[in-house]
Amino acid sequence: MEKMGREGGSTLYPCLGDRSASPFTLRAKGVLRGGWPPDITNGAWFAGDEPFGGALIVPTCGDMLLLTPRD
Repeated sequence: MEKMGREGGSTLYPCLGDRSASPFTLRAKGVLRGGWPPDITNGAWFAGDEPFGGALIVPTCGDMLLLTPRD
């Protein structure tokens, strides 16, 4: 998981996997309490199908982001 960007205070763009092999950039939108969840760079669990979206859970803080395709 790589942080790709941020749009305002309500939309984050994570990229799952290796950008050169599988560049799925998804959109996490909603109540985000000021940006990226703490400890997201230490690892997160993804459940879903990259082209269609899913859920990203940060186990150390318990935050969950619902992901949809960026485009």
